[in-house]
Amino acid sequence: MVQKYTRGGRERRIFTARRAAAITVQRHLRGWLARRACRRHWRSIVAVQAAARGWIARRAWGVHKSRTAAAVEVQRCLRGWSARRSFVEVRRAAVVVQALARGTAARRAFTRVRTAATTMQSHIRGWLARRACRSAKRGIVAVQAAARGWIARRAWGVRKARTAAAVEVQRHLRGWNARRSFVGVQNAVSVAQSHFRGARGRRAFAAFRATAVEVQARARGAAARRKFMRTRHAATTASAAARGASARRTYLRWKRAATCVQRFVRG
Repeated sequence: MVQKYTRGGRERRIFTARRAAAITVQRHLRGWLARRACRRHWRSIVAVQAAARGWIARRAWGVHKSRTAAAVEVQRCLRGWSARRSFVEVRRAAVVVQALARGTAARRAFTRVRTAATTMQSHIRGWLARRACRSAKRGIVAVQAAARGWIARRAWGVRKARTAAAVEVQRHLRGWNARRSFVGVQNAVSVAQSHFRGARGRRAFAAFRATAVEVQARARGAAARRKFMRTRHAATTASAAARGASARRTYLRWKRAATCVQRFVRG
């Protein structure tokens, strides 16, 4: 809107300057035509005067010869000076009009080129920035996935080693207790074995359940992360499409406005 009013004011100033120059040219042309008509009347009058003076001069040639020659020379010099002055004024007005027209055409061409270059630069820079942002985002996501996978594998290896060591210690301890208890009374051994096996079953079941819960939690976390990545990728794609559509609509609005201004300027 500011550019429209600025360009309108500039066009009005140019139109005012052109109209003033045209009025000046018209004034000088009318003056020149009036002077030419006056000179024609003047020549007619001079011709009549010359005929009369010739008759008078022929009658009194000796007296008026020198005066007639001086008057003719003065008239010739005066008419030449008047004609040269009129020509100089007309030429100066024509030069001013040409300079204004050429300056207007050059400024209009420069404005169109600068507007087109600015629009192209803005779109190219936006596209480069979006591409760099997408590349950086993909790199960050890849690094995060690799780091989380490595942390999960290391934690699983530590837990697995600890579980194997605990199982091995329990196996040896149970064997030693079983052998020591077997030396005693067989009934007591049987009772102790039953209680011990029950406790071992419960501990094994608890360990297995804890391991299953851990595996389920990690699997659900991985599934949630994959779902979040897919959702974020879809949101990023939709945002990029929306921004592209908005940028294209903005570009089309600017293009239509520039076309309307150009049509208005060209008439």
